[in-house]
Amino acid sequence: MRKNKVFWWIISLVFILFSCGIVSQVKRLSNCSFEFDRIENFKLAQVNLDKIQSANDFNLSDAAKIMAALSSQKAELSFDVKIRGHNPDSKPASVDKMDYIILLEGKELARGNLDKKFTIPAKGSTPISFNIQTDALKLIEKNTIKDLYALYENITKANKSNSSTVGIKVKPTINNYTFPSYITLKKKI
Repeated sequence: MRKNKVFWWIISLVFILFSCGIVSQVKRLSNCSFEFDRIENFKLAQVNLDKIQSANDFNLSDAAKIMAALSSQKAELSFDVKIRGHNPDSKPASVDKMDYIILLEGKELARGNLDKKFTIPAKGSTPISFNIQTDALKLIEKNTIKDLYALYENITKANKSNSSTVGIKVKPTINNYTFPSYITLKKKI
């Protein structure tokens, strides 16, 4: 009977110590702030759109790739979303993975999971990058072409009179503990 009690005390102690580690990590992460930085590497059907400001900037090869992708009903759109995490704490804050939802004018563009561990250094900041890949035709079903084109113009700086509101919702996971709700970041670009 005594061995049984000792065993359960040891198990309880290990559980408490492990839980304290998770609680301190969650506390450090909850003190962190995140800001939306930028979107870059905008590609449609593997054609880089970052430098294209008007239809005259397309060459024949790029236009053919985009037209072929659109006619095949599968036009891959990819871009990188950059955020920055700031840690005011005296100890680093780590995240094991992060669920995300990308929004354009409040409507969902894409969702996924960043399955990569990263650490925000003590009293420092770190960039966090999400590579988004989605079907452009499905985006058009969910969003207006006007919103998507305005986003493209604002990213490439082709139009300085409009702005688009882009948002990202992130839900971090630490040691198999997932935050109960999303943290929402927004930026007008």
